Amino acid sequence: MNSFTLTLTPTEEACGVTLDKVAELLPKCAFFDNGKLFMLPKGTAPALAGAVARAAFAAPAEFSHLTHDGSPLYRRAVTN
Repeated sequence: MNSFTLTLTPTEEACGVTLDKVAELLPKCAFFDNGKLFMLPKGTAPALAGAVARAAFAAPAEFSHLTHDGSPLYRRAVTN
């Protein structure tokens, strides 16, 4: 079994992101497209969104696009 520990980046910490905020927002989000995309609530701050997406994927994540109503979508980051 794999494990993942979320570590906040210095930028996320400077923007006020905490692990408690990540844990609070995570259950309010959803996966789409067979788990390829992760949607967060409209208006989620980018620093918080990135941390929550990394926690959800248990891997690096990157911004994909905004939905028609402005909700941010993230995808698993492509790493070499």
